[in-house]
Amino acid sequence: MPKRKDVQPIYTQTFQQRKWFISVILIILALLTFLGMLIFNHYRYQNALKKYPIRGVSLSQTDGYVDFAALKKAKVNFVYLKASQGATYTDDSFNSNFSRSQGAQLPIGIYHVFSFSSTATAQFDNLVDQVDSNTGVLPIAIQVELYGDYNDESINWKQEQTRLTSLKNKIWRYYKRPVIIWGDQQTLHHLNVKVGRTQQTWISDAPINTPNGDATFLQLKGQPEVNMAGTKQEFYQSVFNGNQQKWENYINQLVN
Repeated sequence: MPKRKDVQPIYTQTFQQRKWFISVILIILALLTFLGMLIFNHYRYQNALKKYPIRGVSLSQTDGYVDFAALKKAKVNFVYLKASQGATYTDDSFNSNFSRSQGAQLPIGIYHVFSFSSTATAQFDNLVDQVDSNTGVLPIAIQVELYGDYNDESINWKQEQTRLTSLKNKIWRYYKRPVIIWGDQQTLHHLNVKVGRTQQTWISDAPINTPNGDATFLQLKGQPEVNMAGTKQEFYQSVFNGNQQKWENYINQLVN
């Protein structure tokens, strides 16, 4: 006698189809929710940026040739140029960038990248040898960031605080202008960086949509594009922590 073929009840097939359909709907809803959150966060971030109308870029040799007149037309309000790093390294594009920036009528600043393995004196000498008097009008910045094998646990923060303070004081005494310490919030905390007459802060990971106290500059996330005469180019960008009037007062205090 032939074996009877096993036939699934119609309600079982219908249940499996419904289960598959519900799974697809749930996946679509999850994707739409995720997309909605991205759009909302982007809108909130862009809306928060409106509080900071003064935007600038920081440049180094990795950015290649940059048209400073085009930056100004793109409503970039200030530029920081990388000058030196540690005790021996200098940025290959600094002299060219500084020279070409002078015709654009943009406030210019320079920055030095701090080294955990070089003395304050050696770093100061390297900076001065590189820039001489070509420092622009903005405060000179010292960028402090972890690199190589250095991490929160391997660094003697008390020792580096002393080294950084010494370098800052040397720059301040020589150039007679405030110095900005540039780094993320945790690094600035480790180094006990305080705002005062000779020292300001530039926070690299500050949330734009929350108050940021007395920081001077706030770095934006990633490398936003700047549309320069129809050509889009990515730059590290930062905003001044204040409105147009506060910016004008800030610049006037620096140049007078």
